[in-house]
Amino acid sequence: MLSEGIKRGTVELLILTLLKDEDMYGYQLSQELIKRSNGLYSLQESSMYPTLYRLLEKA
Repeated sequence: MLSEGIKRGTVELLILTLLKDEDMYGYQLSQELIKRSNGLYSLQESSMYPTLYRLLEKA
C-alpha cells in the first residue's frame, strides 16, 4: 500500500511540474516527460488521466 501511495504522489508531482509552465494535453505531457528525462521515464496517457482527474477534483 505504501509503494502505491509513493507512486501516486510521484506521478502527481511529475504532472504538476510539467504543467507549471504551460497547459498541456495528456500526449504532450507524456512526450515532455520523455524529452526532459532523456528517454529514461515514460508515462502512458491512459495511466495519466486518473491522476489528472484526481488533481482536478482537488483544485
